Amino acid sequence: MKIFLDSTSIDEVKKAIDYKLIDGVHFGSDFSTIKDMNLNEDVMEILKIVHGPVVIKTSELNSQCILDDAKCIIGFGPNAVVEIPTTLEGLKAAGILSERDIPVSMVSRLISVQAVMAARLGGDFVNLKLHETEQEEGASESLDSIVSIFKNYDFKSKIIASGLTEVKQVSEALRIGVDIISVSYELLIKLV
Repeated sequence: MKIFLDSTSIDEVKKAIDYKLIDGVHFGSDFSTIKDMNLNEDVMEILKIVHGPVVIKTSELNSQCILDDAKCIIGFGPNAVVEIPTTLEGLKAAGILSERDIPVSMVSRLISVQAVMAARLGGDFVNLKLHETEQEEGASESLDSIVSIFKNYDFKSKIIASGLTEVKQVSEALRIGVDIISVSYELLIKLV
């Protein structure tokens, strides 16, 4: 089991690394925000200090635009991972990136069929993002079902559970057997 920090703060990342609490970072802003707010240097610094994956989400929905974003994202550093929505255009772009051995994380809702479609491409990660309604309405059962399906079909993609807001949710995700949890710094500190 690994822990990713969901943050854009260099200070939070440094503290989490100093305490040996994280294995990677899930950058909290999408690529368009990075460009608009001129955060390139912050992203590159985080990529230098984090030895594991740094997942950066594309803000595009068209496959060619996703590929253009991906080229810029992987240019930040060798541990950059391109995060793509699980849509038809996203799947098309992810397939191309996977063929080029570019690390990909597919964002999926807690719907088993959508998660399977994301994993079939052989991307590195499938990020199951819990939305507020799903946190209350059967999220554990859905997550458990997806983990079982991935084991049944021997998918290589690692399952990330993100959007967790409480220690109880983290405990449940760990019990179910997700590969990675992605949490805020505030929640990370509560886990200790």
